[in-house]
Formats: sequence, C-alpha cells, structure tokens
Amino acid sequence: MTLKTFFPKETGYVMEDITCEPREICNNNEVLFKGLLSTWLSYVALVVPTTYDLIMPKLQSSAVAAAKSCTGNGNNTCGVQWYKSQWDGWTGMEEQISVSQVFSANLLPFTVTQGKAVAPVTSTTGGNSTSNPNAGLVSTKDNVPKPITTGDKAGASILTLVLVGGWAAMMAFAVMGKGG
Repeated sequence: MTLKTFFPKETGYVMEDITCEPREICNNNEVLFKGLLSTWLSYVALVVPTTYDLIMPKLQSSAVAAAKSCTGNGNNTCGVQWYKSQWDGWTGMEEQISVSQVFSANLLPFTVTQGKAVAPVTSTTGGNSTSNPNAGLVSTKDNVPKPITTGDKAGASILTLVLVGGWAAMMAFAVMGKGG
C-alpha cells in the first residue's frame, strides 16, 4: 500500500507526499517524512529480501528525480516536488535532508553480495551474542578486584562523614530558613 500511495504511476513512480505536494502546503515535518520513508523502505528491502525488487526501482527513480530538483538558488538547493525533475522553489534544511536520505537509501545495493544481504546478521549467518566484560578492549588481567586496604576503608569513612555532614547541614538550613 505504501508503494502505491507514495509512488504514484503518474509521477513515474517518483516519491510524492500526496497529502500536501499537489496543493503546495507541505509543512517541514511532511517534507522530512519523504527522507524518513526512503530510509525505512531501504531497511525493509534489506531485512525482507523479497521486497527488494519492488522497493529499489522506486527509490532509484526518486533519487534521480531528487537530484534533478537540486538546482535552486544558484547553490544546488533541492526542492520538494521531485517528480518535476527541476527545482520547485522550495528551500529549507528539511528538503536537503530528505534528498540526502533518498541518496543514502540507494546505497543499499552495496550491502548485498552475491544476492545475499551482508547485514544484518543472525546467529545462523555469522552473528553472535557473546558478552565481553572488557567492552572490546584487550586485557591481560583477570578482572579480579584488588583487595580492600585499611587506607581504602579510612578514605571511605571520611567521604561518608563529609557527605552525611553536608546533607545534615543543608537540611538544618532548609528547616530553619533564612532568618534562622
């Protein structure tokens, strides 16, 4: 349904937000939604390989049209109505982000090798869930804590007394108020 709704045949299967683009009333969130949808669809194509051949041609035609919309203001500002294949006069950060995201979504073929997705992996395709208490750092020690010394105990006692004394002083100040 998403592919039929947001990639209408009339636009050459180029992404369009049909709720606002035809009337030119898109707000910034709606403009940004196109980029988010591009990203989400590329993830779907990666995770569900049977959708790849449905999704990628639409993302590719959208990226080509989006690139053609980046000719505005003499500085390659991108527009919103990508299906026009030229700058439509829209200017803003959201437009630039959406175009960047549709470009990024088209990098998906580079994560596929010999018809198989390189990522994400599962426990049967090379992934593992082993823990590492060193957080990836190489450690030659046995991660055994040092024994507690008398100095450690004395330091902990002093810190405890300072914190409890400070807390008691603040509570006394709060109870007595300014005028004391």
